[in-house]
Amino acid sequence: MRYFILSFIVISIFTSCSATQKASQELIALATQFEGHFTSSKQATENDFYENRSLKITPIWKDRGTYFIVEQALYERQNHPFSVEIYKLVQKHNGISKEVYTLKNMQDWQEDWQAKNAYSYLTESDIELKPGCSILINRSPDGTFSGHTGINCVEVANPKTHYSSSGIVLNSTSIRMWSEGFDKDWKSVYGSTKGGYIYERVLF
Repeated sequence: MRYFILSFIVISIFTSCSATQKASQELIALATQFEGHFTSSKQATENDFYENRSLKITPIWKDRGTYFIVEQALYERQNHPFSVEIYKLVQKHNGISKEVYTLKNMQDWQEDWQAKNAYSYLTESDIELKPGCSILINRSPDGTFSGHTGINCVEVANPKTHYSSSGIVLNSTSIRMWSEGFDKDWKSVYGSTKGGYIYERVLF
């Protein structure tokens, strides 16, 4: 009986360690795929509906967790991003949560953002969590990561919006992102009616 109990404890510890190691490996893999410079130039060339945009995802605050600063801009205006957010990846028991934070005073940061290296001055007191916009990301057998929010992530301030959702799919070469808002009758009022933007990794 004592041998059985000891064996059970050893197996439980080994199983727990294996699960933790696998989760850690997936977090590292996701973080690696997030980091980089991406553009939608191919998509914009093939479909006039889409603009040529730049997406830059840069690690920050490495001593505090897995944080990224995420800049979206028109390709020809990369020093003037129209969107700057902070992503934080957090390991959960059922996947990896991508928490989304916004800058409290975005207008104070936008002017010549890159030229001034503004992100190097950011602190955690300058950001706030975007309610309802966390995404639980999981990895499929082919290595692709994907996830989406519920219906309460407000990406765009619009008085007609009653429900909204956003999602992400990424692999080693590209990131597809979308968001869409709906009115009380579930009619689209903004967002990715044609499937969202596909950003392909820029290789240097």
